[in-house]
Amino acid sequence: MRDIGRRIRRYRLSRYAPPVDRVRRSLKWAWWLGALWLVWIALISDHSLLRIWRLRAALESSGRRLAESRRETEGIAATLRHPDLLVERTARENYGMARPGEVIYRISGDRPSTPAP
Repeated sequence: MRDIGRRIRRYRLSRYAPPVDRVRRSLKWAWWLGALWLVWIALISDHSLLRIWRLRAALESSGRRLAESRRETEGIAATLRHPDLLVERTARENYGMARPGEVIYRISGDRPSTPAP
């Protein structure tokens, strides 16, 4: 009788509860470990995806600033290649000078820093 009672209890319990599966039980821990590992590589580690994204943005910003500095340097170098043009431009803009035979029209409020001869 005892054997039949055990069988009946086991059968009744197996109808209402899922069977015990050792593989599924160990996979539950694997899912947690996988999730923790993804959080680690995405956010926490020294080589995280977030850090790589930020470094890439900083690299692009530095590249833009470098290109702007190179353009500015090329402009200054071009100006220095022709110093006579630089002197002429400074004389015209700052001191109100003109070439012989040129006519200068002064607009009110536009005065040179030194009086023209």
